[in-house]
Amino acid sequence: MAKGDIDFKELFGRPAKYTDPKEMERVMLDYFESTKNNSGKYQPTIEGLTLYLGFSTRKSLMDYAERNTDFLNVVNKGKQFIKMCYEKNLYSFTWAGAQFALRNLGKEDWKDEITEHSNQIITKVEIVEKKRDE
Repeated sequence: MAKGDIDFKELFGRPAKYTDPKEMERVMLDYFESTKNNSGKYQPTIEGLTLYLGFSTRKSLMDYAERNTDFLNVVNKGKQFIKMCYEKNLYSFTWAGAQFALRNLGKEDWKDEITEHSNQIITKVEIVEKKRDE
């Protein structure tokens, strides 16, 4: 930007929620600790993390993170931790909910796929026309 140009993002944009990735990571860790239940099991959610960090939508959080790779790494670590918590639930009675969450959180990793296998046998049939003897 040349000297004297107006930076409209700075003029009209909202100030950044976080200026330091370490600060965002600290707030994330606070959120994770707040989700720990009496048995010591973490129960975080992406939506809960989004709200705790001060964002109104998951997309807002991801847009914020994509602007700076340092923030993207922090957000991705947080998402990985949440996925790990759901994966641990696959070994318990709450596996169905965990399976649903993993399919929707990690669409690139977890998906249902229907594969159909069929064995086809092709038989060649030749029709020969015979003429009657008169």
